[in-house]
Amino acid sequence: MPGLTRYDDLMLKLGKYRNGKACLYLIRLENVDLDVLSELVEQSVPHFRSKYGWGR
Repeated sequence: MPGLTRYDDLMLKLGKYRNGKACLYLIRLENVDLDVLSELVEQSVPHFRSKYGWGR
């Protein structure tokens, strides 16, 4: 997912995943670091909202 390349450091810590053009697929939820996932969401949502006008 091109928009997540700015979060490469978090993605390395996340756990197993694969991504599509606009989706992040978590392979096994029990193997995902939920603290890292939370941080990824906290950092990426404001960026995507400002870029694409979500939530307006």
